Amino acid sequence: MTKASLWQAVVATLILLVPLGWMAGSNEFALRTGSVYFIETSGVDPRDFLRGDYVEYRFPTLRGLDRKKFSNGDRVYALLTADDRGILTANSFVSERPPAGTLFAAGRYRSSGGRRLAVPAERFFVPEGAGRELEKLIRPFARVSVSSDGRMHILDIVSREDVLD
Repeated sequence: MTKASLWQAVVATLILLVPLGWMAGSNEFALRTGSVYFIETSGVDPRDFLRGDYVEYRFPTLRGLDRKKFSNGDRVYALLTADDRGILTANSFVSERPPAGTLFAAGRYRSSGGRRLAVPAERFFVPEGAGRELEKLIRPFARVSVSSDGRMHILDIVSREDVLD
């Protein structure tokens, strides 16, 4: 291998790995620095034969977007408030990024499955076999981390009684 081809291989490897590392690092940073809240959920599907056990959730408090205001795939921001127990509710939905210091969740408008804000946190992977237990919970809450840039990540799924008691 010549010196030039070795250099090309190093550059090609960096071009592939640097963006992947950036994505993983920025998601991990958002997860670790976000504030922790609870949001009510409704379960959808506990398993995927190709990906293993996961629990997919919809957040009812993020439903009800105005279809006249947004088109499928538009970037949408849900302005959130938290009560004294840390339970989140959406007050309104806007297309402009909220100012710093505002509690919000960023996502995309989806017209399928009811008009709603689709956020990346809707899928939560669990150890093999644990999906069945979570599937039995009735209207559980997700303990989520919401970062200052609006990224929401599920930390855990907890029973309704654990949050409301």
